[in-house]
Amino acid sequence: MPPDLAPMIVATVLIVTVGFVVILRPIMKPLVRLFEAMIREREQLPPRGLAELQRSLDAIGDRLHLIEERQGFYEALLTERRAPELLDGASTEQRTAPSWLTRPNASPSTASSAPEPPASGAEPR
Repeated sequence: MPPDLAPMIVATVLIVTVGFVVILRPIMKPLVRLFEAMIREREQLPPRGLAELQRSLDAIGDRLHLIEERQGFYEALLTERRAPELLDGASTEQRTAPSWLTRPNASPSTASSAPEPPASGAEPR
């Protein structure tokens, strides 16, 4: 191998490398910006399943709200029924249903007044 061949190979590789950088850099910069913009756009868009998941969570929240309302209503009914039992000295004769439950064709809105609760410690005579 001739001794002057090595510097010629190094110079050729250097010239080709500099040429590729000078020529390809203006082409690659816009491509890189395009790819970065595509990645940012993809990251900003919500996944397709996210909207469906949100609708499901809203439906579950609505059902939970209804269950809470029903539970509150049932607890109020049970408290109203058990109120005479909780009074000290109340006998079974003193326990009465609200007037709107016992009168036919009467509703809570049309009832004139609620019955008075029995006095605690009062015995029937």
